[in-house]
Amino acid sequence: MGVDYTAIAVLGVNVTGKLHTHELVTRPVCSHTVVPNAKFCSECGAKATYHAWVPVKGYDEDLPKIGSFQVINGTYDDRYPNLTPRFVGVAVEVGNYDNPRRLPIEIGQFCGDIEALQKNLQATLEPLGLWDPKMFGIWAVLQCPY
Repeated sequence: MGVDYTAIAVLGVNVTGKLHTHELVTRPVCSHTVVPNAKFCSECGAKATYHAWVPVKGYDEDLPKIGSFQVINGTYDDRYPNLTPRFVGVAVEVGNYDNPRRLPIEIGQFCGDIEALQKNLQATLEPLGLWDPKMFGIWAVLQCPY
């Protein structure tokens, strides 16, 4: 068993800490129906509310995408999903130990018109409160799955 690091060049927006909120969720841990505003299940005693990391509206963790853009994760720690480095945009190059890659000077050949990409990202992320022009750029992301 070894470690497999992957480096990804991402043209997009750094949204670390913005894709999840820590909320009090009112969902029973058990499969029973729980009365509204109850703290515990009346049948088994399980808690009816708990704190959880909840994805923001518009973010589908299963795909993972926002609109037509990829969500690229850095090294993930499931104990702290809000601290995992996350980027929304286009992965322009991927390389690892066995397949090192050099990012060409003409990065536009991978993603086309960079200004158009920036405007599309802004139009997608701004309504969700995720757009920050200072966070748009080329990001080097390291992934290390455990």
